[in-house]
Order: sequence, then structure tokens, then C-alpha cells
Amino acid sequence: MGSDVHGFDDATQRRCASAPNQISAQRPSGMRRFPKPLVEIYEVGTCIGQGTFSMVYRCVHHKTREVRAVKRINTSDLHPRDIAHEIAMMKILRDSNIVHCYDVFLDAQYVNVVIDMFAGGDLVDGLHRHYKNRRGPIPGNQLAHLTRQMVAAVVHVHNLNIVHRDIKGENFLSNTPDIGDPDCHIALSDFGTAIRLRPDEKLTHKVGTTAFWAPEVWHGSYSHEVDIWGLGITTYVLLTGALPFDGEEAICRPVEPGKRPFPVRGNASTECLDFIEGCLDKDPARRWMAASAAEHIWLTSSNPRSTTTRETVMSRALRALADRLCCCSCRN
Repeated sequence: MGSDVHGFDDATQRRCASAPNQISAQRPSGMRRFPKPLVEIYEVGTCIGQGTFSMVYRCVHHKTREVRAVKRINTSDLHPRDIAHEIAMMKILRDSNIVHCYDVFLDAQYVNVVIDMFAGGDLVDGLHRHYKNRRGPIPGNQLAHLTRQMVAAVVHVHNLNIVHRDIKGENFLSNTPDIGDPDCHIALSDFGTAIRLRPDEKLTHKVGTTAFWAPEVWHGSYSHEVDIWGLGITTYVLLTGALPFDGEEAICRPVEPGKRPFPVRGNASTECLDFIEGCLDKDPARRWMAASAAEHIWLTSSNPRSTTTRETVMSRALRALADRLCCCSCRN
């Protein structure tokens, strides 16, 4: 998994950091705790969570009144390169379905990172609450709504030649505790394992979460396709409440002709199962590409409000190209 730089990979910290403000009513012990440039821009409020290396506070932009979160990281026991890497990734990736980094303020051994506020926890939290409160699986249209947003995040990441390497439900944060809400908005977090690739480059280092590793990760040579596999696993978990495979042997076992690579459970539509199957093709050369997954009929037709069309995919690609050119210009 990713380093515990910002706590995005630590389930306990992430859930605390993105939980409702009622979790804690503690005020910071004096605004002197934060650097003057930060408090000149943001009103820092209650502490809403903490982890091994950081504490998270609710904050409000003085001028816009936008609610965000500020993560105060104690870097004493962390490698500066790791912190800089994850912050850089978050600043490059500008998409509504990705947790964005707005500002960074340095203060002695502390790094204060201002990011999007997501008050609903992660998708695993949301799935547990859904089964408890709504007493049943996520309806097909709502599952497509959530999956559409997950795919949109991966499309943007891949358009910038970045592979996330830890796509899973715990790394998607929600703006509401109820993921059954038709207006539920989710965003991808935790970029500690993300890396930019050169064309045709293969990776060998095994990072992320083993239950979500694609067969090629186990084999030691992989690329962007591992993120699509992670999407397939996550969608299956949201559909059934269980993992489709139990360990390396099951993940890497060849699929019998005419059978799906995973056990079919529940009353999922054929389109939904076809989408998951395309994501979980054990041959990465045949697996969906991110843009192709975004255009799958299950995602484009299951919700009349869907905006994940060919036109939207193309606009995201053009925006990513502009970001890439901007990055190149800055380096020059």
C-alpha cells in the first residue's frame, strides 16, 4: 500500500478524516499552531481526525467560504521525497472525481496541506451503512452512478500517463454517508503509490493491496491495466459485498471457456456483469482501457443524467493534454 504520508492509505485515519464534523468538537490549541499565511486565507476549525503522522482540521476559505480540510503532517519521521511526491500528484490531477490539493504551507517540521473535504467516509464505510440502513444491495442504477465516477477518475489519471496502483473502495471518498443517494459524489484519493509511466514502460515493484492485485502484478510486470482490474474488483464488491477471488491462486487461475472469471451473485444485469468481466479479464491485453470502460453501455444508458459520453471523455482527454503541456512548459 501507499506510504502513510497523508494517511490516505490508513483506513482508520481516512475514515476519521472524512467523517462528519460531529466526530470531534476539539478546537486547535491556538491558531499559532498554523502558519500565518494559512490563517490569512483559511479559517481553521475543529479537528476531525488524526493518524500516525498527521491531524486533520475543517477549514473555510475566508473569501469564497468554501469548506475544505487541512492536513497538518509532522514530517519528523517521514521522507521529504515521499511527501513531495504525493502532493505533486494531487496538484497535477485536476478533476471533479479526484481529491484535489489546493495549497501547501510549510511550518518548521510540519507540512499543512489543504485538500477537498469529503464528509461521508469511503465507499466501504458507505457500503456497510447501506446494508444496515437500507437493508439490501445497492440498486443497479445507483451502482452504475458510483462506478461511472470511479471510471472518470481513472480516465483522468491515465490521460496523464499516471497509474494509481491502489484502486479500491477505501480510496474513494464520498461527500455523503449515504452512497445510495442519487446525488452522491465520490473522488479518488491516496496517491502514495501513483507513478508516471513512459510509453510502453512496465513496472515490477509490487505495491498496493494484494486482494486487488491483477494477475500481472503477481507475475511482476504490469502497466495501467492494473487500475482497470482494481475498478472491476471494487465494482464487484459494491455489487455483492464480497471479493470475487480468494488469494493469488484464484486470481491467476485461467478461466474456463464460456465461464465468467468470477462467481455470479445476486440479480445484477447482464450489462453490469459484462462491464465487470471486461475489467477482470485476466489477460491485460484484452482488458478494458479506461476510455473504453467509460463508454460501456451499462454506464452510458443506465442513468438519464449520465454525462460520461464520448464527448465528455474527449473533453477530459483534451484537458489532460493541456495539463501535460503545462507541466512540460513549467519544467522548461
